[in-house]
Amino acid sequence: KVCNKSSLTAYQLPTTKGCHLFCTTPLDGNFLRVVIAVKTKVYMLVWKHPATSSTSSTPVTPSFGGSYNPVDGFVKHRELILGDIPVMMNLIDEEPSGKLCVVYQKQPAVESVDEITAETQRIYNFDSVKTKITEMLGYYQNGKSELLLGHNLTCQILTLRDGMV
Repeated sequence: KVCNKSSLTAYQLPTTKGCHLFCTTPLDGNFLRVVIAVKTKVYMLVWKHPATSSTSSTPVTPSFGGSYNPVDGFVKHRELILGDIPVMMNLIDEEPSGKLCVVYQKQPAVESVDEITAETQRIYNFDSVKTKITEMLGYYQNGKSELLLGHNLTCQILTLRDGMV
């Protein structure tokens, strides 16, 4: 079946109009979270159903009856306003609050934004404005947050401690 634009609007999340960037949490967590950037605003959405069951590692599909719309499963969790337009984002699930690592359009740096307090901390400065950032992956494991950063044909692993490198 061929879908057209009007048939896909039923699956559009309400806060995603104008979205230019998004990221998700890894599926190994308890809840799926989606972070959506619309210019300088960032919306954090949470999937309101558990991602895995307590007895197995297989995903749980919620049963809503006859017509199931996946858009209904997301709930707006937080809204943040950033200082500049992000070009790359990654959400690291830490306890008790997550860190959103952001690379901005006009700043040669990586900043960490606390999910609850919205405090920003610069965690890495690039040497030049012409730095080409190719990859940013963050993960939280065994109480330790790390950020894999790829730029200008090099790769670095940054260990984050309280949001700082």
